[in-house]
Amino acid sequence: MNVEQLLKIKGVDATVIGPDETIAAAARLLAERNRGLALVCGADNKLLGVVSVIDISRAVGEFGARASAMTVETIMTRNFCSCRLEDSVEEALRKMTERRIRQMPIVEDGVLKGLLNMRGVLEARFEEADMRAEEMRQYVVGAGYH
Repeated sequence: MNVEQLLKIKGVDATVIGPDETIAAAARLLAERNRGLALVCGADNKLLGVVSVIDISRAVGEFGARASAMTVETIMTRNFCSCRLEDSVEEALRKMTERRIRQMPIVEDGVLKGLLNMRGVLEARFEEADMRAEEMRQYVVGAGYH
């Protein structure tokens, strides 16, 4: 299974914010959607970076109340790990595990296509394994053969 097939099953569930939005706006958005990460996109849905709850808390720790008026662009992570639609789910899971991240943007030619999360990837893998196990069980017991 590749990332594009997984997106068709799980859907595209990404929280997006513009680079000129304030950190306060990002914090509200993440709280409203109960998310830990927002994808920072510019014109034409170009992915510029990611901003996490941790990035926001670091900014508040460093700048105090002034952080709320700063832009997302000033604290976003620009060096993010991503995958492509044609990547295998196994490859995406390997990248997420190696980088110790729970969410990873899907990008094609710089344009955001979706967001993978560890839970969705693992659920898909378990569902696939269950289907294979059932197919093997049916084969072994001879279901459908006369």
